[in-house]
Amino acid sequence: MRKRLWLLLLALCLAGPATATSLDAARTGAEMGRVSVVRDYLDEGGAIDALDFRGSTLLIQAARNGQTEVVALLLARGANPALHSSAGESAIALAAMNGHLDTVDAFIAARAPLEIPNAWSPLHYAAYMGHERIVQRLLAAGARVDARADNGATALMLAARGGYLAIVEQLLVAGADITLRSDRGLTPLGWALANDRAEVAARLRRAGAAD
Repeated sequence: MRKRLWLLLLALCLAGPATATSLDAARTGAEMGRVSVVRDYLDEGGAIDALDFRGSTLLIQAARNGQTEVVALLLARGANPALHSSAGESAIALAAMNGHLDTVDAFIAARAPLEIPNAWSPLHYAAYMGHERIVQRLLAAGARVDARADNGATALMLAARGGYLAIVEQLLVAGADITLRSDRGLTPLGWALANDRAEVAARLRRAGAAD
């Protein structure tokens, strides 16, 4: 009996401290911006980069939902911003895609990587979705203007596809290459023409793009 009790106590010690705040509760807290819930989870020894049932970390969930205070807390506590979701998206890329400017700024302030190999960058998503101010911030922070997405597209191609003239202008000023081609063989002008973006096509021609 005494031996069995000793073995039970040993097993509990090896298992490490149990947290009163579960990962599921922390995930909900990250999504909803409940900083105190996420802080309690971390203070109780919860794994900061644990994956939830969706294959996402707390940082990814907070960034996706624009919960900047939670993002700042997690980054300050050492969350890994280079991890990506099961769909291959980084936390900052999700913030950029969803137009969360303040959240993107928090990642930039923490010097989070702006690209992950073989994945869409935050700049790609911001250009694709037409988030002009986020494109501006990312370029100022050193994002590579001609970085390639997994289909060979650049931010300029994606902005041209969407007809976002102001973003096309920003990217041209930043030195975007108008001659590059995607995996489909289309230049930025080709993307504009294929999507009936006449104003963008005219601007690219003025920049020297040829049909």
